[in-house]
Amino acid sequence: MDICPDSKSSCFLFTVYFVSEKKGCLFWGVVYCGFMKKGEFFPPCKECGGRCCKYVAIETDKPASKTDYDNIRWYLLHENISVFIDHNSRWYIEFRTPCLEQLEDNKCGNHIDRPRICAGHGNTEGECEFYDSPYREYFSSEKEFIAYLDKRGIDWRFSRRKK
Repeated sequence: MDICPDSKSSCFLFTVYFVSEKKGCLFWGVVYCGFMKKGEFFPPCKECGGRCCKYVAIETDKPASKTDYDNIRWYLLHENISVFIDHNSRWYIEFRTPCLEQLEDNKCGNHIDRPRICAGHGNTEGECEFYDSPYREYFSSEKEFIAYLDKRGIDWRFSRRKK
């Protein structure tokens, strides 16, 4: 028996889990049932493993001076910090640190009340890390970044002081 109201829709049923310490239980389940139009996108979060929840990336200006390049070298000398250039040539500083709300099964422990940046991420096909790497260039060490600069002939070194 088809319970969908018309041939342009397909039915879906999913459960949203969240953590509630006030209720004394770790998980409370809420079941939502609704209709989704055929061809409408549904994010592949379950298959992805929550890759977008394992880091924070902050956009930064493209380096334009020796001081800028030196600062990036300094960032890369710290644990769990990377720098990347995306496919639109924008530069980012990436902090490899998982979201405190990400559960062991990679689901969100605060899905209903998650920040807007989370709710708005990956809502169209091909938009998130599941489909393609967001990185055009990725530097996880100072050595990788210096090799990138040298390969492009970028003058990033400060003059050595004479003794």
